[in-house]
Amino acid sequence: MRSEDKDSIAAFHWRGAPNEQAAEEAVRGIAAHAEQEGFEVHWGRKVLEVRPPVVLGKGIGIATLLRGEPVHTAVYVGDDTTDLDAFRGLRTLVQAGELTSALCVAVSSDEAPPDLAPEADLTVDGPEGVRELLEALL
Repeated sequence: MRSEDKDSIAAFHWRGAPNEQAAEEAVRGIAAHAEQEGFEVHWGRKVLEVRPPVVLGKGIGIATLLRGEPVHTAVYVGDDTTDLDAFRGLRTLVQAGELTSALCVAVSSDEAPPDLAPEADLTVDGPEGVRELLEALL
């Protein structure tokens, strides 16, 4: 398992650990302890994010990033459960008139969460599909 400091979020990844099952069990123990201490836990693809008990997510992050910028259209590409929040955040910006349009793209893979593609405007196949999309947009 490896940990990642994301400022106000701590992430614990078990993808690629020598024993992924043991690493996942250790991460589940971290999650239980974090929840007992009042933190929020969010699960992704072989990752646990431990967050402070405040409203925080990619939707708020994308809105903060774009607010006040001369941007009319946005494209967001994601492959994890946490990217759903960004999709929703972009749609909120469009509904509020802060963006003219937004394209939410799901990246399919064997590990992609099943609820990602139904919330996306477009689905591409893996990193190669992302590359083809970006080339088509240029």
